[in-house]
Amino acid sequence: MEKRRQALGTLRMHSLETDQVTTARIAFFDQKYVIVYKEEGEEWKGTSARMSIDVSDPENPLLRIVRKGRVASDYAFVSGKKTEGFYRFPEGELGLEVDTSELKVSVQERGLNVALSAWMTLQNSEAVPLQILLDLTWEEYS
Repeated sequence: MEKRRQALGTLRMHSLETDQVTTARIAFFDQKYVIVYKEEGEEWKGTSARMSIDVSDPENPLLRIVRKGRVASDYAFVSGKKTEGFYRFPEGELGLEVDTSELKVSVQERGLNVALSAWMTLQNSEAVPLQILLDLTWEEYS
């Protein structure tokens, strides 16, 4: 069993909606990475996010995002599968369905890259395409 390690790093997120670069705390345990960061933007103020990336099965990685604060959410991406989750805003909660067509995770010595393509449907509305590229780098860990 591998010892749990931690590091500070930089998370770069690129999608059709946003380009974000933020400082993140990363915890490593076996083939799992847990990234904690603060959301940016006025609508996200006071919201922290926890992204878990599990690559214990490299052919079928799992990415889960949990947010707490002004906006809360919990949903996951699994390549070739539909998952359910939610978004909770001050105005109320919306159900969410995620249909992931592609999730690829590439792990390097001091970083990882994620390419994600999915369709998200909020409360049975029209499905919206989602494409995200994540680049996470870190310094020496303890």
